[in-house]
Amino acid sequence: MRKAGAFSLLALAGVLLAQESPHETATDSLVAAAAQLAALVGHRYEALDAEARAALTPALVVSLETFRDEAIARGVEPMPIEVLEAFDGHLPDDVLASVRWRIEPESLLIGWNVLQSGMRAVTLDNLILFASAEEAANVKLWAHELYHALQYRQWGIEGFVEHYLVDRAAVEREAWEFRWQWMKATGRAPITGAE
Repeated sequence: MRKAGAFSLLALAGVLLAQESPHETATDSLVAAAAQLAALVGHRYEALDAEARAALTPALVVSLETFRDEAIARGVEPMPIEVLEAFDGHLPDDVLASVRWRIEPESLLIGWNVLQSGMRAVTLDNLILFASAEEAANVKLWAHELYHALQYRQWGIEGFVEHYLVDRAAVEREAWEFRWQWMKATGRAPITGAE
């Protein structure tokens, strides 16, 4: 089965970290390797075998952790109370309590995500980055991104990366399905016709 899309936020994280890091670190070689591998395989999932995924995973984990930590250092907020209340009973309390967010209008990471999926937000572990205040006010977008936070909690960062590399579509499909079920359960789903 052909897996759609590109490395999305995962490979881009390695590429951007390699470009934006102002200092050399021990992880630079891993990040550079991730960027080179992404270029070599033409950004296609189907070109990655298990050995390539295993080699790429550590660099992507470091990239995601670095992006998350740098965004946290710039300042983050706890979930707005109205968002927290909207998901109370729909997601585990520990996930809801741990999620932080910020607006990153100039984020190349979000820009890449928009190109790959149309989403104007990205989740890095328990941190959600939104492209604008408008997106941050969209509780339906929160649903999708909060489910990714749950996936990170269930799988860990390395497990999330591994799942994403093996079958990005399945990871995203779970988040879309949660969003849809939550919308139906809370009366936010569009009415599709008279019954």
